[in-house]
Amino acid sequence: MFGSQDSKRLSRVFEAGSLFRSIECDFLPTKRGFGLDRILAKCEDLLVHVISRKAIREFARKHPDAGPALDAWFKLTSKAHWWNLDDVKDCFPHADLAGDCTVFNVGGNKYRVVTIIIYALQRVYIRFVMTHAEYNKERWKRDCGC
Repeated sequence: MFGSQDSKRLSRVFEAGSLFRSIECDFLPTKRGFGLDRILAKCEDLLVHVISRKAIREFARKHPDAGPALDAWFKLTSKAHWWNLDDVKDCFPHADLAGDCTVFNVGGNKYRVVTIIIYALQRVYIRFVMTHAEYNKERWKRDCGC
């Protein structure tokens, strides 16, 4: 059985919210001697993996002035280690939760990057990259459960 310290650490890993609850968690320890510390040590070394940079490149091709700001966002995000929205806001204070998505203001509020973040897996899935005007049309909200 896990101790109280293990329970606290395990709950931190699974703070990803409703979206993560649907993902199978088959990496939990089942054998005696294969402790939670060993699993979490592996997880805590992970940096965020952004999927996919292709969306950024395609948007920057259509909007060349967005390229440097989106590249900076990608670099900062790829070096991050986020467990929850508060960690995200430490890097990006204007990031907001919208349903299951996290929305980033990029390039002086000219562009939006709409993502789904799975904190326990350290994954950021880019759903949309758009201008502020496209964002205001709110078509992206269907995919975010808004």
